[in-house]
Amino acid sequence: SDEDLDSLRSGGFQPLSSTDKGGRLLVFERFQNVRYKNPINLFRIVWYVSMVLIERSDSSRGLVVVSFQNGPFSPDIFDRTTYRQTINMFKLFPIKLAGYHFCFDDIRFRMVWGLATIYIGKEARLKAREHEGTPFECRYGLMSYGIPVDDLPITVEGVDDNSALVQWIEDRQREQNELDNP
Repeated sequence: SDEDLDSLRSGGFQPLSSTDKGGRLLVFERFQNVRYKNPINLFRIVWYVSMVLIERSDSSRGLVVVSFQNGPFSPDIFDRTTYRQTINMFKLFPIKLAGYHFCFDDIRFRMVWGLATIYIGKEARLKAREHEGTPFECRYGLMSYGIPVDDLPITVEGVDDNSALVQWIEDRQREQNELDNP
């Protein structure tokens, strides 16, 4: 639907084209960017992006989520119920959560990190890492885990760059049109 497509274009949850050094798939999330009229729109884009990633041949190594939250904290950007339900969706996917990296620069995001570690469960919690500091410092922390930071849709200064997402959406739409109209 158009609402789902708008939610996808918001850049709050998007696939990355590269893998980490261990060959695991990467997904980028950013609460500040997530836009949806109804939580079902968010659930649909999470499902869609995850299923597209699972189609890739390198999905057997698992999925790493990079959550990047920089800038001032606002409780309005974080809906605990929707977030918990989104995390529970990952437990249903036929791909394992291989890692979760939570990057933030405002100490108040520590509360969100605390809730996230409860929601993701014991097994995933063992694979979860927090990176506190400026976007520049967080990128260095991610590099130490083999994550190609140049592919992240956020600059060193913390500015969003969704150009790769826009191209990915256009490519997916073109592929779908070719299937619908051979």
